[in-house]
Amino acid sequence: MTGLKTIQKREELNITDSEPLYYIACDFALFGDKKRCIQTLQKAIDGGYFNYPAMLRQPDLDPVRDDPEFQKLMEKAKKKHLAFKKKFFPGN
Repeated sequence: MTGLKTIQKREELNITDSEPLYYIACDFALFGDKKRCIQTLQKAIDGGYFNYPAMLRQPDLDPVRDDPEFQKLMEKAKKKHLAFKKKFFPGN
């Protein structure tokens, strides 16, 4: 089984936890499937994964960084991250 097929099989498990979805999105990016990367990343962010600093540094996402849809998702993650930080870590 190829790597991309393995990732697709994991996606078919209907994972709802946002962190594994984030890593599946990273895998799709590495294998060049930008569309599925962005779709899965959208699910991860909507599900509560918005570790914006980590997403900025994640080299696995480099293949999609220039995509306008990815950039919109990064803005969404940034807003959620900053709101979380403001609520739970005021003054930082």
